[in-house]
Amino acid sequence: MSRSRISAYAIRSGALPSSPAPYPELGEREAVRPGGEPPWASVDFSTTVLLRPPPGTHPEAGQTRSAEEPMEQIVSDNAEKSRFEIHDDGELAGFAEYHRFGEEIAFIHTEIDPRFEGRGLGSRLARAALDAAREQGLAVLPYCPFIRGWITKHPEYADLIPTSHRARFGL
Repeated sequence: MSRSRISAYAIRSGALPSSPAPYPELGEREAVRPGGEPPWASVDFSTTVLLRPPPGTHPEAGQTRSAEEPMEQIVSDNAEKSRFEIHDDGELAGFAEYHRFGEEIAFIHTEIDPRFEGRGLGSRLARAALDAAREQGLAVLPYCPFIRGWITKHPEYADLIPTSHRARFGL
């Protein structure tokens, strides 16, 4: 059975995947914790913690980016990894992982590398992913607290969630 079929079943049954794939390209946060526990073992998907660097902090230590300095931010759908990715000046800055089945797309996890936080990349990623879902005529299931919160702040996207599921997500 494919990973997507297993995950689709897990999501429909209310259980989340027990061990999401590691994302080593986002840095050392994937190291095993003392005691051999993988980093995602104690993740609480019901809350989101945002650690924000000081405004204007550039990813490279000690450098700041001026408001006039151009940045190239590109959002793309990496279907092979089942996630939307956002790149900042060619570097992977974050992703929104999803599971797609039938005419539904379930967003299960969004992550922005700490070096890029505080610049609105998460919002840009959420908007692009939800716009893509709308263009494809997909119903959205926002299991990810970030995506769910973003939709709450942008009610014009609430219509993407099937009416029968809105109460389940508090929308």
